[in-house]
Amino acid sequence: MNEKQDDMNNEELEHNHEHNESDMFDMFSITNDDGEEKNFAIISEFENEGISFWVCQEAFGSEENGYEFDDENFTLFKVMYDENGEPTLEPPSDEEYEKASEKWDELSEEYLEEDEEEE
Repeated sequence: MNEKQDDMNNEELEHNHEHNESDMFDMFSITNDDGEEKNFAIISEFENEGISFWVCQEAFGSEENGYEFDDENFTLFKVMYDENGEPTLEPPSDEEYEKASEKWDELSEEYLEEDEEEE
């Protein structure tokens, strides 16, 4: 997993629930403190020690022209849900990041083993 993104504090989250049938992942965009908008695909969601996390890949392109994904790097977001079920993202602390990264490594190994067994 790549290093956590420190510039993710105080971002605005826009979760897009409208997807084309061909889309495999939920997409969302964030705007960092410098006003730069970044698109992400949610690859997985898991819980570790009572905290929810999204494992995401950065997406390049647009909804109209399609997206290409950074298949080499993952970004980990800590997710909190409000009373209406709307997500709020923030970067995990260093300790949360380390523990969640270890958990994601374990989960991704399990996913790969399951895929191999199905083939």
